[in-house]
Amino acid sequence: MTRIVSFNDSFTSSSAPSVAGGTQENYVLLNNRTGVNITDFIFDPLLYKSAFIDAEIIRIGSSVFTQTISIQLYYDGSGWNLTTGNSSGDDILNPTITSGEMISLFIDSSGQVSYSTGDIFGHVSTTLKLSIVRISI
Repeated sequence: MTRIVSFNDSFTSSSAPSVAGGTQENYVLLNNRTGVNITDFIFDPLLYKSAFIDAEIIRIGSSVFTQTISIQLYYDGSGWNLTTGNSSGDDILNPTITSGEMISLFIDSSGQVSYSTGDIFGHVSTTLKLSIVRISI
């Protein structure tokens, strides 16, 4: 009898997937940038179909902004999709940047994650800390 495993993003598998992750990944983002690839933050669709991320974003300038947020990535067969879930703290991660403290994350069809950042006054640092669970095929 074939066992079907179903996931919240409508992905199904006839075998239980293997799970990779469990270590924290840290990335330093630059201020006032558009469409910068994050080196080594790639999800190969031949290896992974979904990922669940707990993120902490810290932007330090003349003020400090911090947000924790859940991010889900899933591959639908033609491209990657990025959605966000629960968050707390400041409203930093947004699809469009409307104020200096905000950032946007994007994922292209090859799985490369890139970012854009607003121009925060007195920028000192921007850190993206991630705990990622990747679901492999």
